Amino acid sequence: MARHQHRDWNGLGDKQRERLGTLGVKKAARARKTVAKAPATSTSGRGAAAFRAGVGALAQYREREGEGGGLPGRGHVERLPDSRQHRTGV
Repeated sequence: MARHQHRDWNGLGDKQRERLGTLGVKKAARARKTVAKAPATSTSGRGAAAFRAGVGALAQYREREGEGGGLPGRGHVERLPDSRQHRTGV
C-alpha cells in the first residue's frame, strides 16, 4: 500500500495525501505523472474502505516501529485489530 501510494501520489485526493503525509509518506522523487484512473473524491465505496484500512495498517506499523522504521518492505503483511490482514508493503 505505502509504496504504491508513494509512487502514484498525483492520483490521490487531497485528503488522502494529507492522511498519508501525517504517517510520513511523501511523494516519490519520480512519481507517476499520470494515473490510470481518476483520483478518488468520494469517501464511500470499496476503494475508500480499502484506503482507510491501508492507512490504519500503516499507522499501526509506524506506531510499533517508530520514526526510524521507515516504510514497510514490499512483502510486509500487517495484522489489524479485527484479525484481518493487510498487505501494507504493496
